[in-house]
Amino acid sequence: MNIGRKFEAFLRYERSFKSWIPLLFLAIILFDNIRPVFLLILAMHLYGFDISSGKIKLLLLLPFRRWELAVFSLFTGILLVVTAVSIGDSSNESILLLPAIGKAVAQFSVYWSLSILSAHFLNNNTLLPVIFFLLDFLSGLLPHSIRIVWQSLSPLYQHAQLTTWFLSFAITTLSVTFIMITRRERWA
Repeated sequence: MNIGRKFEAFLRYERSFKSWIPLLFLAIILFDNIRPVFLLILAMHLYGFDISSGKIKLLLLLPFRRWELAVFSLFTGILLVVTAVSIGDSSNESILLLPAIGKAVAQFSVYWSLSILSAHFLNNNTLLPVIFFLLDFLSGLLPHSIRIVWQSLSPLYQHAQLTTWFLSFAITTLSVTFIMITRRERWA
């Protein structure tokens, strides 16, 4: 089975079992001020939800491997985020659209990785992303010297462009997640 047919089968699964995704897509488009909350919800309910709810076992009965499901889930989420941000921010100038898309994709990637790590190690796909989000939200109360370090790693405080610290943090969390998924596939 080629990769295109596998991706199509994955999208059919997502569409049939997760019918609320269009509502979340619409919320990402409409509510720019609280977009990180909806990105968090989307990230937690893609692949991490399947792992913690046990539906991953059903998916693995189909001709999928764990890493393919993870890549398809990440790709689906990124497509949804890029499309929603492009539509939602289309009234802005085109120069401002690329940083908004980059910020949203990076936020989604970090929350998605934390959701999978939380589902694998804690059997709860919401714990780590929600704790990280709340710490991120409350980091404005930290002393200035600590706040500067935290905000360079924070998905919420990336303003005009992504900093190199945050980009390296996002790449690291994605790398750890995919290493863990491929090692888990060898054990299964």
